[in-house]
Amino acid sequence: PMDTSSGDQVKSHHWQNKSIMDWGNEQVLRWLTALELDQYVPEFQSKNVTGQTLIQLDGSKLKSLGVSNSNDRSLLKKKIKEIKAQVAKERKLAEKELKAREKQLKKASKKKATVAV
Repeated sequence: PMDTSSGDQVKSHHWQNKSIMDWGNEQVLRWLTALELDQYVPEFQSKNVTGQTLIQLDGSKLKSLGVSNSNDRSLLKKKIKEIKAQVAKERKLAEKELKAREKQLKKASKKKATVAV
C-alpha cells in the first residue's frame, strides 16, 4: 500500500488510477465526497454525472445540479479547471511521446532498409 502521508499526493484527477475521461458516476461521487461535498452526491448520482460530463460543467450547469451555494460552486469550478489543465498537460505529453516513438520507428526502418540492400 502507498503511504500518502509522506506528502505524496495522489493526483486528484486520477481517482483509482483512472483518467477523468474514464471516470464513471461512482468515481465522480467519490471525488465529491473527497472534496467534502457529499451533500451533492444524490443529485450527481441521479443525473449520472461521469468524468466526461464533469469537465464540461460550468456555473449554470452546477446550479441545475443543485449546487446552490456559491462557495461550493466556486470550489467545484476551481477543481474542474485544475483537472482540465492536468488532462491537457497529459494529452500533450502523450502526443510528444507518440511523436518521439514514431521518429524512432522511422529511424529503425531506415536502418533496416539500408541493411537489406
